[in-house]
Amino acid sequence: MSGNAHAASNPKHGSDNGMLLSVVLSARDDCSIVSEGISALDDQGPLTEKIEILVLDLGSKTGVLRKQLSDFDLPPGTQIIEGEARGEASARNRAAEVASADIVAFLDASTVPLGGWAAKLLDAFAGRMDTGVVGGAVDPIWPDAPPTWWTEQLSMHFGLIDLGTQQRSVADPELLATTNIAFRKPMMARIGGFDTTLDTLPATCCKPAAFHLAALSRTGIGAVYEPDARALRRIPRHEASQDWVRRSICWSAVMAAAKRSSTSADPIRTWRDISDYLIEIPRELRGLRGLFLDRPEAEIFASQCDALAAMTRLALSDGSDPKI
Repeated sequence: MSGNAHAASNPKHGSDNGMLLSVVLSARDDCSIVSEGISALDDQGPLTEKIEILVLDLGSKTGVLRKQLSDFDLPPGTQIIEGEARGEASARNRAAEVASADIVAFLDASTVPLGGWAAKLLDAFAGRMDTGVVGGAVDPIWPDAPPTWWTEQLSMHFGLIDLGTQQRSVADPELLATTNIAFRKPMMARIGGFDTTLDTLPATCCKPAAFHLAALSRTGIGAVYEPDARALRRIPRHEASQDWVRRSICWSAVMAAAKRSSTSADPIRTWRDISDYLIEIPRELRGLRGLFLDRPEAEIFASQCDALAAMTRLALSDGSDPKI
């Protein structure tokens, strides 16, 4: 069995433990961030005793995380699971197999659920046996003031999501964020869990935090967005940069192409996205260099992102000239 699970001392539940919710908390070497998430999960009101916490150790090769957590007052029954070498998607899927509850939620390493999160998550599943996936809202905590170039259009590249104030059904091509998402365990197995294609990408790339819903429509499984199952994500300082966004934009375009049976792109839209951006910048920058220069203006940076995505689509398609 890959991925070993180790329970903390004095577990309060046996194998038939009556847990209502298993929460897989991704973690690396920063115990301070992980402990914040654990503390939040240990403060979910009456449901706290019914939450199983599984800490998924993704990057602590030297055992730093496990050693640090041994000094932390972990809730009874907390387990630490060693992540698989293949990547986070594979590790999350394995953690779901270990989870004992019928509902399994996943939180990113730097995502902290707010009070009432667990109750709202479970309520979204209650009485809807065809609902297999529920995604919650994720708001940012920036390392400094929000960047001047920030727009809602960039949310998913930071694992953030806000689809409005009302609970509602969602379907392809809409997305949910993998930073705050839950599954009905049997249905997660039916749709194949998290996309392990992401595990084939280089470790240094900016992997998209989007959960695509196409597989659900093929199986008849429903998905719901629940805004009150809200969490906060601490944006790491290295992510709060235009360089990070540009890389994430390109990798997202690559992944989108990989999910399609054809790599053909809409030539009209593709070339227009590029030309619209180039028109907006000084003439001397209207070349490849202009696609990689920081732009403080939110509107122009958004246009640069569209142009970069278009350039990536061209590289993955025949790049034909639409003659417009």
